[in-house]
Amino acid sequence: MSKIREITDLNVDLVDDNEIHYIVVAIIEDAKHGRSDLCHPADIAEPGYMLPGVCSATFQVDKNEEQPDLNSVNLNLDYIENLNLSWILDNDEI
Repeated sequence: MSKIREITDLNVDLVDDNEIHYIVVAIIEDAKHGRSDLCHPADIAEPGYMLPGVCSATFQVDKNEEQPDLNSVNLNLDYIENLNLSWILDNDEI
């Protein structure tokens, strides 16, 4: 599961008869490579690391279920994390 650092945007994408579709943009921990493992020469070997990145994901909620609060997007942090979304890295400069 990806750890969300901050939600930057949450919007309705589509409303159909049964569901409301949302797009969420967030800063996700460990989203992009910072540096690969350094193996050679052995005396300076270090593990690689990952960096946070701006990512997007989509999800849908049945109209009869509780909807996320669009006025206070970061109040939805636990709600969004519990959805276990598949985040896609956006082109970012973080």
